[in-house]
Amino acid sequence: MPPRKPKAEPTIDYHLSSAFKDDDIISLILKGHLVIEAMTAKILEHIGFGDEIWKWSFPKKIDECVANSPMPQWIGNICLDINEIRNDYCHSLGHQTTFDEIFEYVQKWSESGLEYTDETIYSDKVYSEECYGLEGILTETLSNTMFEINEVFSALGIKETYLA
Repeated sequence: MPPRKPKAEPTIDYHLSSAFKDDDIISLILKGHLVIEAMTAKILEHIGFGDEIWKWSFPKKIDECVANSPMPQWIGNICLDINEIRNDYCHSLGHQTTFDEIFEYVQKWSESGLEYTDETIYSDKVYSEECYGLEGILTETLSNTMFEINEVFSALGIKETYLA
């Protein structure tokens, strides 16, 4: 993993400019990550962890979910990858994610077990980019990851909130 260095100059008006050409992508990733984190916290609270979880890093929450709940390791790994993508945005001014970068992840996630509504999302790069684009494959991935975490909710008897 290369160091997360600024990709843009930190000027006073940077956040007011059109420098963030992919605000929708940033918002999608950040909100998706927050929902996943809240879902994992709900699992941890249900299995007996207390308020200390709110001081834990995201990777620690995932590790504890995998170790202490029915969350499969492959879902934990996807969550950690999503965290890496989120961290690129949060710790590298001007970072922009490319379709190629996310498509590689989607192929990996599909191979690990994440299901997609259309196999071309992960198997046909050209078609996937034309039909779904970066926002589409990220939306599908985040939604399907949340669905898998919701399966952990069901296994533990936690009231479903993601689909409610």
